[in-house]
Amino acid sequence: MIEMMVVVGSLAFIFMMVVGILINSVKSSRKINVTDSVEQDGTWVIAELRKNLLKAGITGLNCPSGVGSSLSFTSRIDGGTTYLVCNESESLIASVSAESAVNLLSSEVRASGCNNFVSCDLSSFFPIVNFSFTLSKGDESSGVENYNERDFEATVVVRE
Repeated sequence: MIEMMVVVGSLAFIFMMVVGILINSVKSSRKINVTDSVEQDGTWVIAELRKNLLKAGITGLNCPSGVGSSLSFTSRIDGGTTYLVCNESESLIASVSAESAVNLLSSEVRASGCNNFVSCDLSSFFPIVNFSFTLSKGDESSGVENYNERDFEATVVVRE
């Protein structure tokens, strides 16, 4: 009887350890998934902002005075106006032109810090545009493994 109790106790201990390992691996997997989504969206947004500004003409660049949530420019390719916008209430960063409006974020990732989204230095020969925003995914109250927030910054020099 004592031997049977020792075997059952040992098996219960091994089972609890295996369950603990599985739970930790599921939590780690969730954290990695959330972090990857934020990183991928941030990298994509920065690349798209740079790509958009490659079309900008220096004379058609309309920057906010100080910092702001949007910027517009006239394309030197087709002469159309494009707006790069960060809207915190709608949780989007978008490129808006006459042809289309494209949200650069996936549906699960939210944008914040939009009041400081763009600033420009027009004093140099080529204008310098600085972007700054925060992306987050998940619900902060549901635990560390289900939430991630990261700040992104990019500098783009506009050249003709």
